[in-house]
Amino acid sequence: MKSVFSTFTKRNRVLNDLILLIAVLFLALCVFFVFKITQKNGNTVTVTVDGEVVSKYPLDTDIVKEIKTASGNNTLIIKDGKAFISNADCPDKLCAKYKPISKTGESIICLPHKLAVTVESNLHSNGVDMAA
Repeated sequence: MKSVFSTFTKRNRVLNDLILLIAVLFLALCVFFVFKITQKNGNTVTVTVDGEVVSKYPLDTDIVKEIKTASGNNTLIIKDGKAFISNADCPDKLCAKYKPISKTGESIICLPHKLAVTVESNLHSNGVDMAA
């Protein structure tokens, strides 16, 4: 007697696997685009060194700041509503290669200097400043 599973040929299994893979990829792309579309512009950049918040800067003001850590220095530039690291004295300089950030939740990380630059929004969804 044949079992139900023996009726599936290798070709059917490969086709079913391909359909499942395409469905999962489509779902992942949908989630990604919904996330990107609903992501809002931030208004504050928070600088954290070794887990401690050291400063906050508004994104609407052009600023050049030298951030000194125990491990080295980074230059933070805020220009045209976007923040980026222009110069770093760490060995890999990966933080200086990040694209400028402006959306809530985006961040630039410098692991050798234990530095994180994160975009945040201080405004609640109804426009009320919750920090006040």
